[in-house]
Amino acid sequence: EPIPFGRSEPAAGKRPAVVIVYRRPLEARARDRDQLGALVHDTVVEQIAGLLGLSPESVDPGYEEDN
Repeated sequence: EPIPFGRSEPAAGKRPAVVIVYRRPLEARARDRDQLGALVHDTVVEQIAGLLGLSPESVDPGYEEDN
């Protein structure tokens, strides 16, 4: 089971939707600052796509699933 880089919670009542990014797993995976930025970006795109019920490619056309 892979370690997740983030998760999301849909809005409920007056509580807005939330995207949570797990810093330590991302930092441990990244080789450098540029890769860390790309991993954070992809994680946020994936979580937003999940909340919206869309594919990551439709949220960000530059997203590539095999990053």
